[in-house]
Amino acid sequence: VPDSVVERGAPNVLLLFAENKDLPTIQLAEQVIATAVGAREGKVNLFVEFMVLPRFPGPEYQLALRDFYASKYAGRRLEVVVALMAPPLRFLLQHGPEVFPGVPIVFGGLDRRELDEMELRPNVTGVLVKREFAPTLELALTLHPDTKHVFFVSGADPFSQYWTRQTRSELAPLAERVAISFLSGLAIEDLQDTLERLPDRSIVLYSYAFLDGAGRSLGPYEALSIVVQHARVPVFVFADAYLGHGAEFTGYGAVGGVLISL
Repeated sequence: VPDSVVERGAPNVLLLFAENKDLPTIQLAEQVIATAVGAREGKVNLFVEFMVLPRFPGPEYQLALRDFYASKYAGRRLEVVVALMAPPLRFLLQHGPEVFPGVPIVFGGLDRRELDEMELRPNVTGVLVKREFAPTLELALTLHPDTKHVFFVSGADPFSQYWTRQTRSELAPLAERVAISFLSGLAIEDLQDTLERLPDRSIVLYSYAFLDGAGRSLGPYEALSIVVQHARVPVFVFADAYLGHGAEFTGYGAVGGVLISL
């Protein structure tokens, strides 16, 4: 931190989350970041915003957020804005120069494929994560070698659909070994009905879901509970925070694969 900033007092840092604060993953990330930057010791003034962008993807909502943040943080000097996952970074790349002119941006939680689709400015940097789905399926097939059917479940929101498209390409080589079906963007009732009728020797891969096909808001944990409850076959996940979720239905809940550690 430059001496000029220290003399003014603790620097102001703004943290932008893509989703709602009630998600355990968001709570964990906020705690880890607050500890890492010394917020509880007063080393920085940490401001946190929960943008809920996957559930409200329209441009009108983003414009409303732009105007709200511009008003809320007017006159307050920010040293850095931290964007967790792709939606907040996209928001900052589009609206940051108006709302936070000249403020450096640090990102986290993005995959290289997401970043390659963005045009970064010189004051933007961050740390990448590698999201892979094929290693989890390969592990699942090792654990369950008699598997004949694989069902990939995801939501209808743009974030989930983006990763569904990436997964289709990534899993294509494994389609020679098993039949892979994508249950993507179904209404909750249709998803439940389909899961209850899965054929023998099936497994499920669960990704993300923030909206169902009828436009109803979901949390990824709520959606995972529905999947575990109705599938009654092994449900593999990709993040450590999902591990064991839904245990009240099966006794063990969602099982792990090659997991991203939050």
